[in-house]
Amino acid sequence: MLVRFVVAILVFGCLVTCGRSAARIQFDRELSEATAMANEGHYAQAARAMERLAARGYLPDDSVRLRLRAVNLWMRANQDQEATRVLNGLAERKLDKEAAATISLRRARLAARRSQDPAAAITIYRKLIVEGSSTVAGHLAVRELGLLVLDRQGSKTWLMVLEELVAETGDTTMNGLLRYQMVRLHRDGKNIPQALSILEDLHTNYRGSKVWTRASSDLAAMYRRQDRFEEEASILLALEKKGGTSTPLGVGFPSLSKRGELRLAALMCGPLHTPGGGIRRMRNFGNRHRKSSLKDDALWQLAICYREAERESEYRSTLCRIVEKHTLTRHARRARKLLGLPVGPGPGGSGATQDPINPCSGAVSRPTGSRHGDAS
Repeated sequence: MLVRFVVAILVFGCLVTCGRSAARIQFDRELSEATAMANEGHYAQAARAMERLAARGYLPDDSVRLRLRAVNLWMRANQDQEATRVLNGLAERKLDKEAAATISLRRARLAARRSQDPAAAITIYRKLIVEGSSTVAGHLAVRELGLLVLDRQGSKTWLMVLEELVAETGDTTMNGLLRYQMVRLHRDGKNIPQALSILEDLHTNYRGSKVWTRASSDLAAMYRRQDRFEEEASILLALEKKGGTSTPLGVGFPSLSKRGELRLAALMCGPLHTPGGGIRRMRNFGNRHRKSSLKDDALWQLAICYREAERESEYRSTLCRIVEKHTLTRHARRARKLLGLPVGPGPGGSGATQDPINPCSGAVSRPTGSRHGDAS
């Protein structure tokens, strides 16, 4: 079996290597050398190497991609004139929208570095945000413009700029991002009603936007601080319902965080008095998040839900599982007290003299039809 595996690796390596031309192998070798130079801090030397490779270009996008890498290296070498020269050369080419936006972003960064007056950089950033609203560079520009304006002109000016950009971007995904930036400014300025109003609008009307999950999570947190538990739960349920985002690898990124799941269960088993929903979620927590450090929290929450549902035997059985499976946690100390077990000075109440009468003897078995042990 080992021999077959080694042969397969050698065959695969041969296919990869033999399938490339000598020119491509040489190109990749020189690219690796240029990257190594950059990693060693020889930025100017690496930038010249990148420009030479861009001129030869092996793949269709090499010419633009490698010149943009050269721009970054020239900037790191503090040779802004060389960076500008390369950008000017790129501007004469026919570029796709993302590449053109990336060039604008580099120009804005250069302008921000060259002068104490941020006006030129702000103008470039603003134009990029409006015209490149659907590009990655456009979204990066929002963050960089915010840092620049906050540093040079303060939060009031940044809020004014955001309001103007919101009016200019119209019904785009960028509009939602800009409005989300306004939330923090209103919150920091103690204008909670305005921050809440924006978050509510983002949650209701921007479900397809990239900021929806963050805005909804922030909205739930604000409702929590105001003891608006039913509204908080409705937001958490919406996050749970949206689920994950599909990726090329088939991996989902859930909209509702693990702590959000715990909070939703706490609401159901607390002020909302619907423990059945909390029990269902917490019983399956361990299966969904096998490597989570919050599994003991989920088991503790499950115990609370059983108590709320007046399911005494399952409540005590779950407390016993906490003591057994999560011996050194704070929840183990709590469980020991509730079960009447001796509580020692060590982590989780460990180190106590053993009581000959153990209420957990035979109680740790899982109740029929229950999977609550999965939370451990």
